[in-house]
Amino acid sequence: MIDIHTHLLPGVDDGSQSFEESLAMLQHAYEDGIKDIIVTPHYDIESYYHKEKEEINELLEILKEKAKDININLYVGSEIYINARIAEDLKQGKATSLANSDYVLIEFPFSYYEEQYDDILYDIKKAGYQIIIAHPERYSYVKEDVDFCNRWLNEGYLLQCNGSSLKHHQKTMDKLLGRKWVSFIASDGHNVRRAVELKDAYNYIKEKYGEDYALELFETNGNKIINNVIE
Repeated sequence: MIDIHTHLLPGVDDGSQSFEESLAMLQHAYEDGIKDIIVTPHYDIESYYHKEKEEINELLEILKEKAKDININLYVGSEIYINARIAEDLKQGKATSLANSDYVLIEFPFSYYEEQYDDILYDIKKAGYQIIIAHPERYSYVKEDVDFCNRWLNEGYLLQCNGSSLKHHQKTMDKLLGRKWVSFIASDGHNVRRAVELKDAYNYIKEKYGEDYALELFETNGNKIINNVIE
C-alpha cells in the first residue's frame, strides 16, 4: 500500500516530535503493509508550520538514513493550507508538491469555505498542478451535504480521504465511496496513537466496494503520484 498523507517528519508540525517517534511510526507502517510513504508536513504561511522545501528535504534525508533498515520508500511532500500565494510558492520552490510531482495536496478550514478558494484553486490548476483535496469528509460543509464536493470534482480535482474516518465519519465516507468520488485513502498519521496505518481501511473497502476499487485507492493512484502520471 501507498500512503500519500502523513505527518511523520519530526519537529516540523503537530505530527512526530522526534526521530525516535518517526522510526516507531515507520516500523508500525511497515508491519501494517505500507511500502511507500509521502511525508506531508503542514505548509501554512499564516502559522508556525511553513518550513520551506530545502529544510524539509534535509530532514527527510536524515530520516531516510536512520530508517534504512525499515523497508519503506520515503518521498517528500506537504499538506498545503489554502492561501492566495500557493501557486507562486510552488513555482518558486518554497512549497512542496507530492513526491516532487505535479500533484499537490490542499487543505481548507474545517468549519467554513470561502468563495475565493475556488479562484485560488483555479490559479494552482492553471500553473500546471493536479489538485488533491485533503480529507473532505472532515469538513463540516461536506458532512452537511456531500454534493458540495461537486464544485471540486467538476474542475477535475481529486479527493483524498483518511482511513481513520471510516470510524469517525463513516456516514460521510460511505456516501463518498459509494459514489466512487474518492481517489486516495491515506492515514494522515501524526503519532504512534494516530498511526500511519491503512490495512483495516483497505479490508473494509475491499469487502464493501470491491477489490478493484480498493487497489485504486491504496496502490494504483498513489503510484501515479510517485511516477508523476496525470490522466
